[in-house]
Amino acid sequence: MDAHGGDKAHVNGYNIKELLVGRFFEVLIGARAEALWQLLSKVGVLYTLETIFTVIFVVNMNTIWEKVMSSLRAQIFGSILIHKVEFFDKYKVGELTALLTTDLGSFKNIVVGTMWLLFVIAPQLAPILGVLMLGVSVGNHGSYN
Repeated sequence: MDAHGGDKAHVNGYNIKELLVGRFFEVLIGARAEALWQLLSKVGVLYTLETIFTVIFVVNMNTIWEKVMSSLRAQIFGSILIHKVEFFDKYKVGELTALLTTDLGSFKNIVVGTMWLLFVIAPQLAPILGVLMLGVSVGNHGSYN
């Protein structure tokens, strides 16, 4: 795990970025016969791909999350609408509004915390869960609308 809680890319147990930084210093002191421009191009490609994939991941997770939250809010709102008048006399408007906003926000924190814990406990399985979540989200896209 890196300082930000993310899983680092590894080759034979070594961090790829650390290997490239080591090679960079070896090239600088002349201990490695590799062109500096080739090494820097590898580092540039690595950082560019990392940035692109991070943006794609964040956008997809936000899109998926918004669809899930929209579906949950619609289901809760639909279940509230079918209640009798006595229900609305018993519960205040503020309590019902809190249910639709605060409680669902707490649910998001639980899901995010669970995902983070999964990455900490089993970093090899966490990407599989991400792919499964994306597949279930895309597969159920019609039910969210």
